Amino acid sequence: MVADRLVDLTPTHLAETVQCVSLLVDAVTDRWFIDRSQREITAVLTAGVIASDTTTRQCAVDMVNRLVARGRTTFASILA
Repeated sequence: MVADRLVDLTPTHLAETVQCVSLLVDAVTDRWFIDRSQREITAVLTAGVIASDTTTRQCAVDMVNRLVARGRTTFASILA
């Protein structure tokens, strides 16, 4: 699955994987994608919110906020 591969790539391509997660979540055509990939999305965004690169960090924080705003409140723990 794509989300699994993104987790594998996160240590070496953090900015790109955070951006990919953001694009996949925003363009989701499978309504169950977020539920099925919650563990993987959480892993990528958790790494993103502690990134030293401010752009990557902000992208991850923004994505978490969008998920929470859409009712996916379990992702709020990433920012806690």
